[in-house]
Amino acid sequence: MYHTVTYNEELHIIETVSQGALSLAEAREIISEITQLSKAKDCYRCLSDYRQSTLAMSSFEIHDIPRIVADKVTELGLAPSMIKRAVVVAQDLEDFRFYETVSYNRNQSVKLFLNIDEARQWLVEK
Repeated sequence: MYHTVTYNEELHIIETVSQGALSLAEAREIISEITQLSKAKDCYRCLSDYRQSTLAMSSFEIHDIPRIVADKVTELGLAPSMIKRAVVVAQDLEDFRFYETVSYNRNQSVKLFLNIDEARQWLVEK
């Protein structure tokens, strides 16, 4: 598994690119990097590109990810609802849809996309 988390100054968004099998441990690491960079840059719009990744997690682990996000964001003194996340995928749509639904049920703004340009556009909309 390989990933990068960077700040796109031009669009004022946090961008993550991931390749390979995404485990819960890797997801925790990515979440930590994203939340720390979000706080440092005062930027709460995040684009995650998982088009070259597969989820290597059980349904229970996928279900737990929004709680992990909420806990990490809260640790930094932020509200989970203030983070807007666009997730771009090419496979594992059923698992990612499940993640999107659980996130929504936890009052988090997450939307799945198949097109990265549409994801960026959604993020920069007011």
